[in-house]
Amino acid sequence: MDWLLWLCGCLQRGPLSAIRISDLSTTFLGEKPKPMSQELSQLRKDRVLGFLTEAELATLLSHAERREFANGDLLLQEGIHGDSILLIASGKVQVMRGEVQIAMRQGPHILGEMVLFDPGIRSASAQAHSKGVLYELARPAVWTLLHQGNQAAVKLIQSLTVLMCERLDEINRLVQTEVAGPANKPGVFKGLFNRLFRKGRKE
Repeated sequence: MDWLLWLCGCLQRGPLSAIRISDLSTTFLGEKPKPMSQELSQLRKDRVLGFLTEAELATLLSHAERREFANGDLLLQEGIHGDSILLIASGKVQVMRGEVQIAMRQGPHILGEMVLFDPGIRSASAQAHSKGVLYELARPAVWTLLHQGNQAAVKLIQSLTVLMCERLDEINRLVQTEVAGPANKPGVFKGLFNRLFRKGRKE
């Protein structure tokens, strides 16, 4: 019905020949709307997306699906195959592993980024803790842009790689700290788990 109302409105304004091809592509061919400038600026505050220029980020978002979510919505599900990342522009998201909360994330933030490197089963769930807006970017879209040499996709992967390396360094330090104690030290792995996720539970 939306397309019929649109066509009637066009006919009231003038002859059918006056309808622009650009109007048809936007209305009928499913062209994604341009991201709101406020959401674009907000996403660039994320440490990973901040490496991209506004134009580069806009390019990525033009290949993503914009979604508004409500408090309680399930955004990612543990144990389910994932093939996209979520760029949280606004709102709070609770990250869970089983019944344990491991983090509370506030937009701007990226969730599910591991699928870009190793697509497979989601290792955690993400549930909205407030209303907000996100952009879902599919892995195939990112890799298509990479094969085309698109600078936005290249910088996204570079930034995420740096982030992954920092996380590995942190885990290595924590492992060394916990394991370097006495051989009979009790609760080594429990202590390591608590230290890895202590920040997430407090947020």
